[in-house]
Amino acid sequence: MILVVGSPFILQHLMSVRYEYRNQKLMTAEQEEEFHKNNPNIRKRAASEITLEKIYEETAKDTPDNYENIRGPRPWEDNSDFNSQIEELEEKSRNKRKIRTIKDKKLAYGL
Repeated sequence: MILVVGSPFILQHLMSVRYEYRNQKLMTAEQEEEFHKNNPNIRKRAASEITLEKIYEETAKDTPDNYENIRGPRPWEDNSDFNSQIEELEEKSRNKRKIRTIKDKKLAYGL
């Protein structure tokens, strides 16, 4: 009984060592400058650049206006609706990239 009740308290201290003594190194200003000289393509972004609103705006710019979410059929469902929706999308975008799908349910689900 004592083992069951006391083990979480003992394990808490033992497991905290893993996080306290990690192989972490802080970079000095000189090391950071040297790193940026060696890797000019990698830069540290300001905290004001990494807000949820700015990430959403960037994502919203990249998404097309005619986006339509199509749910694929489950293995036990009929996939004729799914195939007709895919064919409609292919007709709309003849000049664009083709949508590749597996029309056979057994191949699609690995059955």
